Amino acid sequence: MKIKNIQLIIIFLFILTTNSFSDMPNNLNNDPLPILNIKNPNLYYVLDSILIIERECDYYRHDLVFNVFQKQLCDSSYIIKIEAIGYKAYGSPSNIGCFFYKKHLFLVEGKELDESLFKVSSKSHKLEYQKKNIEGEIVDYEIDSYSMWIYSYNRKVFSFENSYSKCKKNNSYQK
Repeated sequence: MKIKNIQLIIIFLFILTTNSFSDMPNNLNNDPLPILNIKNPNLYYVLDSILIIERECDYYRHDLVFNVFQKQLCDSSYIIKIEAIGYKAYGSPSNIGCFFYKKHLFLVEGKELDESLFKVSSKSHKLEYQKKNIEGEIVDYEIDSYSMWIYSYNRKVFSFENSYSKCKKNNSYQK
């Protein structure tokens, strides 16, 4: 049963990301990302619940980077995927902003920013962009997917849908 759920999540995410990257904005100039302010206070509860669980995992460090992918399904409905991706943040053409929360960097990507969730500040953050060799292949790529949390977001309300994690419990963590 658990393996079937994981397979369903992987298929769902593959479809979700494959259908969305073709219409992503292109930040090919390596411009700094705008720093976003969180407008919806319910997002803090979501992030806190994720960080509480992540802190118990063997891979957790204070510099763990997260990706927040948002995809609009209809006028007021979104799928939000929050993923622990590693310890080095790489810029991507699909990034539309970033924010810091409890010492963690969160990269936000999607077609456009949901204005009920985020507000663009006047500040920006420069990221290193992925290096490519002469054949166009990405080199120096360290991003890994440690965990994934999926929420639906409708009319400013979050609903937990599913999660996946490579977490092995650890009795101590770095604050």
